[in-house]
Amino acid sequence: MLHKLFYFSALCATMLLASHSVSAQAKEKVIIDSDMVEIFDDGIAMMMLHLAPNIELLGVTVVNGNSYVSDGTAWGLRQLEAIKATHIPLAMGVT
Repeated sequence: MLHKLFYFSALCATMLLASHSVSAQAKEKVIIDSDMVEIFDDGIAMMMLHLAPNIELLGVTVVNGNSYVSDGTAWGLRQLEAIKATHIPLAMGVT
């Protein structure tokens, strides 16, 4: 678990540094459709998109895949809470 937190911290620091070098421009609107698991590929992608200065993350939907919809929804909500992005809607898809 510590290595995941280390990678997440390094990723956040990198994204924050990158955000200072981007000029004002129209943001690309994105909705993620994922099979969310605990801080892995889709969760990291969600966090990176949220932190990207040229992206507006409009929402997240969770479907079956690497996890059940109910588990993925819970993990996605926890990850949004961790990055203080609870304003981003997360919807449970079809089970």
